[in-house]
Amino acid sequence: MNYGGLTDYIWNDFIHNIVDTALTEDDYHYDIRIVPWKEDENTPKCPTCNSTNIEKIGATNKIGSMALFGIFSVGHVSKTFSCQKCGYKW
Repeated sequence: MNYGGLTDYIWNDFIHNIVDTALTEDDYHYDIRIVPWKEDENTPKCPTCNSTNIEKIGATNKIGSMALFGIFSVGHVSKTFSCQKCGYKW
């Protein structure tokens, strides 16, 4: 935009100051920390073997079981999690 001589000069000077004082890669400091993973007390665990290697039984899996086995899949459909270690479902 053209606002006139003095305004253009001030604006250009402002832009040049920003470009001249821009940060370079040397100005950044990286702080990398390796923090050990701590098991949270709210992490779900298998009630049988206390394993945290569990999987949520998804809606697709439940619908597929209902479609294939009908009323006989009620035990599977009513469960939410499945343990990958011992196979227990709850």
